[in-house]
Amino acid sequence: MKENSHCEVRKYLSCLVCDWKGMIKNMDEATLQSILEENKLHFFQSLLYQKEHVLSTKALAPYLYDLKKEADLSRKEPLCELPFHAFCQFDTTGNRLTYENLYFHRRRCLGVFSIMAWLYQKPEDITLVEDYLWAICNEYTWALPAHLDGNSLNEKANPLQLDLFSLETAQTLAEITYLLKDSINPAIFLRCMAEIERRAFLPFLSRNTPYHWENCKNNWASVCAGSIGMAAIYCIKDSSRLSSILIQLFPILQNFLDSFTPDGACLEGLSYWTYGVSYFTAFSALLSNRTGHVIDLLSQEKVQSIAAFQGKCYFQGGHTISFSDASCKDTFRIGITSYLTHYFQYKIPIPPISSAAPFGTDPCSRWCQMFRDFIWATDDFYTIAQTPSATASFPKTCILPDAKWLIFHGANGCGGAIKGGYNAEPHNHNDIGSFFFLLYEKEVLADLGAGEYTKDSFSEKRYSIFTNHSFSHNVPVIYGKGQMAGKEYRAKDYYFHTQTPEKISASMDIAPAYGEESLRSFIRELIFEDKKHYLTIRDTYSFTVPCTMLEERFISRQKPELLKNSVRLFSESGESCILTYPNSLLSVSLSTDIHHNHENGEEETIYLIRFLLNQPITQTVLEFSICW
Repeated sequence: MKENSHCEVRKYLSCLVCDWKGMIKNMDEATLQSILEENKLHFFQSLLYQKEHVLSTKALAPYLYDLKKEADLSRKEPLCELPFHAFCQFDTTGNRLTYENLYFHRRRCLGVFSIMAWLYQKPEDITLVEDYLWAICNEYTWALPAHLDGNSLNEKANPLQLDLFSLETAQTLAEITYLLKDSINPAIFLRCMAEIERRAFLPFLSRNTPYHWENCKNNWASVCAGSIGMAAIYCIKDSSRLSSILIQLFPILQNFLDSFTPDGACLEGLSYWTYGVSYFTAFSALLSNRTGHVIDLLSQEKVQSIAAFQGKCYFQGGHTISFSDASCKDTFRIGITSYLTHYFQYKIPIPPISSAAPFGTDPCSRWCQMFRDFIWATDDFYTIAQTPSATASFPKTCILPDAKWLIFHGANGCGGAIKGGYNAEPHNHNDIGSFFFLLYEKEVLADLGAGEYTKDSFSEKRYSIFTNHSFSHNVPVIYGKGQMAGKEYRAKDYYFHTQTPEKISASMDIAPAYGEESLRSFIRELIFEDKKHYLTIRDTYSFTVPCTMLEERFISRQKPELLKNSVRLFSESGESCILTYPNSLLSVSLSTDIHHNHENGEEETIYLIRFLLNQPITQTVLEFSICW
């Protein structure tokens, strides 16, 4: 594109805001530089975050109370150290939590005191902000040991590695120093600027080959690109140099958008939706401001579908879809959800307000999300989210046809979901055809979600971990083997039937997920009949030769009771229902295994209900019914 006047540039870009791929393809650096230069003065005059809004928003009163409480407690603590014996544990024992807990606690304290200093300007808080900024500038590396490619303790170690958390740190320091520039010591400000330049901008601009996250189609693309983009907008006033960074971020952010299925689903799981979308939205808002609202990355049609995904993952009692590395009791960020709900004019589903994350519940203490909970939450969002119509509007059924998910809701707090897909999804578990079931808003049959992250979690040993293997999911074991990992191991021949609300069903052939030559087809059907109080799982097998070893398996966190010809299942709060099975073909037993939870690695006992085939089969139907 040839040199344009500012008016022509504005017209050109305004045509592109609804064509994100077109903008990447056609935008050149000179165009971007022009629009940045035109709006430089406006940006630095207008970007004044409103502390009065924070202090006057009634919905934020609990957040402010918890903020002050935590600040009072944290003032009594010594500054958190990051000792070498903790740093080296990942590459010596595989343990991540020891070092990471200290690393994130240091950033948590910085975030708490920074918001306190911004809102109330108390000298003791400003001093603590300076101390924590100084300490973070002194760190050996801003990256986590787990992201140093196994080289944290040898000559190949690169302390300037650009990973999620090194770039989050750059964004954090850039934004905090922008907020508090007139309050902190100038030497602290200059030190932060120098470290952001040395640890973020220079490694990015001088790289010879792309970082792996530049080509990733997952949350890394958004968090890394969004973080360095926000840091650059705050720190770099020269439009030429700023445009040289920003122009490289657009293809990376397109990769992030491409990670979502066309129906807006995040296959990594709801927690990673929150992570990636938060940084994408925060960067988009800041870029929009910096360009005089000419470039709006949220305006693409697909982004509304992505924004709507969060609300689809919640059930009325607050249970959440936990497929892949997600959580069954996730919470949503009030800031990002309020912002997106306003942006899309309340056309996206709102999660139950009881599931809003209280202050300080993020184990990684991400400043970007923490700060936006305060500056983006509004009373009108809270008011609408608390109205009965906001939660009563949960659809009976939600189909995500591209993700291959069926989500169902019923009376008495019943609900659940079943998934198809393939066994190479982001943060994959080998779980094709798996499902979970809720009764009275409580879990009965479980999808465990993410386990503790260790050195093995993202290595060739991933599927040796119980939580990631199909053995921990509500799917059969055939000839002692579970499903296989890989894109070719998938479901096929999907059918979702939702024509009548009284009977909702899903069907898929999941035989390809097993890689078993003798298994011709394996049709799994889930049938939910709300008025009849029935959930049926019907498995239809066809083998080329008689199968002598097959186990149907169901997973629960509560100990079931084996009855004569059925099994009594219990919810978390003690309500029960009955699971019946074809006892002429199957015998039932109960065993346990251990799940290490994601939050703190604690052990949880998991109950495996195992239905073992007691005679050879070639073709048969095994039907299991849950009634309540």
